[in-house]
Amino acid sequence: MNKTNSNIKEVHYWSYLYHYAAKKAYVDLIIKNNKSIRNRLSQIYKICVKGVFIGLISDFNRRKESYKNKQLLHKMKWLTLLSIDFLFSLSVLLIPRAVLFPIIKVYADLRFHILKKNHKVKKGKQKHNLFANQSAVSTGNLRLTEDRIAKTNRQIDLSLRKVVMENRKIMKPTITDEEKGLQILAQGR
Repeated sequence: MNKTNSNIKEVHYWSYLYHYAAKKAYVDLIIKNNKSIRNRLSQIYKICVKGVFIGLISDFNRRKESYKNKQLLHKMKWLTLLSIDFLFSLSVLLIPRAVLFPIIKVYADLRFHILKKNHKVKKGKQKHNLFANQSAVSTGNLRLTEDRIAKTNRQIDLSLRKVVMENRKIMKPTITDEEKGLQILAQGR
C-alpha cells in the first residue's frame, strides 16, 4: 500500500531504482577503496561481472521449469526481460548515473504501463486492486507526507516502527473481520 504522496507509477520506479543504484554505489566503493587499477579491475570482475553472469544463470534455471510448457510468445517475453535485466546490471559498470537512471525510469514506466494494462479492473470489485483510486479520506492522515517529515526533529521519528506506532494511534477501531485482518497486516504482526 502506498503511504506517500507519490503516485504509484513513481513508487514502482523506486523498486527498479534502488536495485540499480545500490549496484552503482557498490561499484563506486570498489573504485574508491582500491589504490591500484589492477585490484580495482580484479574486484569488479570477480564481484560484479561474474556476479551478474551467475545471477543470470540462476534466474534462468529457477524459472525455466515454469516456462517449459508456455507458448513461444511467453518464452520470448521472459527471455527478453531476463536479457534486459542482465544488460542493465552490466551497464551499471560503464554508464554514468545521469544516463543510466533515466533509461531505467523509461523501462520502469513501460513495465508499469504493461502491468496496468494487464491488471486494472474496469468493472467489478477492485477495493484492493493496486490501480484502484484510493479515497484520500481513508488514508489521508496516515500518509507520510513532506509536511509530516518536516515536522520531525529526530531521524528515529522517521523509522518504520515509529511511523506505524503513530498511525496505530490515529486509526479508528475495526468493525468487520476484513478490517481486523487489514489492521493486523498494517500493524506488522
